[in-house]
Amino acid sequence: MMNRTNLLAFLWLGSTTAAFASLSGRVLQFDGSPKPGIRVSLVSTGETAITDANGVWSIGDVAGASPTRSRVKSFIRSNLRLSGRRLSIGFEEVFKASGHRYSLAPENYSAEATYFQRKQAQSMIPDTLVYSWNGKTFLRDTLHSLDQSKIDRRFDTTNNPLLTYGYFRDDRDSTVYRMIRIGNQTWMAENLKFYKIGSNTSCYNSNDSLCLIYGRLYDWISATTSCPAGWHLPTTDEFSILASEAGGTYSAGPSLKSISGWTKTNGLDKLGFSALPAGNRLESFYSKLGELGYWWSATPLDSTRSWYRVINSVNNEFPVTNSTRAARLSVRCVRN
Repeated sequence: MMNRTNLLAFLWLGSTTAAFASLSGRVLQFDGSPKPGIRVSLVSTGETAITDANGVWSIGDVAGASPTRSRVKSFIRSNLRLSGRRLSIGFEEVFKASGHRYSLAPENYSAEATYFQRKQAQSMIPDTLVYSWNGKTFLRDTLHSLDQSKIDRRFDTTNNPLLTYGYFRDDRDSTVYRMIRIGNQTWMAENLKFYKIGSNTSCYNSNDSLCLIYGRLYDWISATTSCPAGWHLPTTDEFSILASEAGGTYSAGPSLKSISGWTKTNGLDKLGFSALPAGNRLESFYSKLGELGYWWSATPLDSTRSWYRVINSVNNEFPVTNSTRAARLSVRCVRN
């Protein structure tokens, strides 16, 4: 017959069946070079890592074996019950250990002298990774799994560090984009960068490094077909909903503009839209980089012109206006 001490060891072995996860990734600058010295912290456990010379960081065993072991063993000792030849454990509560939630309800455990079965415990998901540089947070990242590697993020100080962003990967070119929930809509939190051979798109002044920061500029036809699967170019009505969430057409600018990057007045980026002044291209001439941002809508005005939204560095407005479809403007996609 199994004695109390052996059963404790057996119970602890069972309680570790939830895999200890490992998180790792890189922090890169806009030009793709590594960014060393970034502090990456997991909110639930407080575990941290610092990016090395290659921009790489790693956090392992995020389930926190030691604190969990101590609490599980203590709880078991206080809840063992012996009745004749049957040994039972009265688990009746849910507790947190190292940021992970374990259900200790009776149906999750059963024991006799020679038998123990542990059903799967559920971890606290989603969680949050916080990135900071020189003591200042610049990014909060939603984490949907406790076993992730290759979490590549950019060192970007233009977005609101108080908001927690989601991410998705464009399978066409493996570009990873921030996304943010605003009201009932989910928006890309940065401009589209996708290039399709034969499309009328370009980087500002044909400078590829500017595409990494500001995204590409698209004529209207290209804009309507460039969003990734599951996303689309917003209509004027969808832009109107966004403007309303940001305070209205005549005052939405500060809530939508990024916190840096504008030549005159930076924004507050209250909603996480992180609008950047990517400028435009009209009749082969580029202009307004740092001063204005333009975003195509999917809504045509007539057979030659279509509607777009614009933000200026010198005022608070987010007006709707129109242009010839040959103009090249930025693209933000909204999720279907």
